[in-house]
Amino acid sequence: MTTERGRFSNGKEICSYFWKNAYLGLVVLFSMHPSLCSLPLSFNAGKSRAHFTGFQSSLVCEMFQNEDIMQALVKYPCHCLLSALIATILGTMAAVAFGK
Repeated sequence: MTTERGRFSNGKEICSYFWKNAYLGLVVLFSMHPSLCSLPLSFNAGKSRAHFTGFQSSLVCEMFQNEDIMQALVKYPCHCLLSALIATILGTMAAVAFGK
């Protein structure tokens, strides 16, 4: 892919590189879009989700005073680390098995 003259040796590699990065960008955009749209609406001061009337910061204070939410915030990183550890172990076992 790389040469001593530059990064790409022909136009086909440039096109392939562009489309791979464009695809990755679209995957990230479509994955994050629902979160980015719903986040401002979750702190809407009005009752309707169709009409945005402004931010209401008191909801954030109420959220951090709720005991169930605080327990979930503590447990969430533990669950993430545990699932990542299990996935790593299973993936390594599968790679070793396929390698034989």
